[in-house]
Amino acid sequence: MNSQEPNTSISRHITERNQMLCARAGLSCAVLMVIGWCALAQFIPPPSPNLSAAATADYWQHGTVMKMTGLVVALWGGTLYVPFIVGISWQMLRTGTHNRILAVVQGAAGIFATTFMTVPFTVMMAVAFRPDRPAELTQLLTDFGFIFALTTVTGFCLQNVVIGLAILQDQALTPVFPRWLAYFNFWLAFAFVPAALIPFFKTGPFAWNGVLSFWIPVGLFVAWIVVMSVMQHKAILANRELQAVSTGRDEARQGEVATPQAIAPE
Repeated sequence: MNSQEPNTSISRHITERNQMLCARAGLSCAVLMVIGWCALAQFIPPPSPNLSAAATADYWQHGTVMKMTGLVVALWGGTLYVPFIVGISWQMLRTGTHNRILAVVQGAAGIFATTFMTVPFTVMMAVAFRPDRPAELTQLLTDFGFIFALTTVTGFCLQNVVIGLAILQDQALTPVFPRWLAYFNFWLAFAFVPAALIPFFKTGPFAWNGVLSFWIPVGLFVAWIVVMSVMQHKAILANRELQAVSTGRDEARQGEVATPQAIAPE
């Protein structure tokens, strides 16, 4: 037996384990974001952008501790988006060398998008930190926080598009991801676009608490994280099976070489 085989086996096991951790980071991200944003901060629904400065200040002066706690939890959830998108890029690398640049673009776009899942929460923490400041300043920071968090969908759209392209360009007999997942990503990129109109509306479906700019995009985003986490997990298990088959074939070939050929009698 080759002395390097045990080390190779251990390395594969560690690599697979780390991939699993990245896939599960996505689920943890979604859970912490929902708990922080919805259950603790109670930003479901978000405060109306049409509130007066006095009403906005009054909103932050009630349940301040719970809002701060929820924002801290959501901040940790948003940070877990980084290993999640790195895990997606790792699986995209398996779709072929021609897709390597798409994997890099996806990872870069995901890290760019993580900014919008962390910095706005910090801005809102500043609002909750001094809820007794002048109402106009509270309203200004509230506008900045929610517009920053919900309008900046460009990075997420770019992720969806390049993931879909990589899936469709996977030419393997056993593709890493199913083709329907590509169209699912394209559809989400389209569904996120209305959120970019938030700065133009204070009421209606395009406002930051509206159905087209908040409820649909946010709901689909959480669903996307869950779906991509599950599909990463399936891709990792499928790759394990492929490696096991490949290892079995290699061992069989080595056995054939090692077996001496029978000498025919004269």
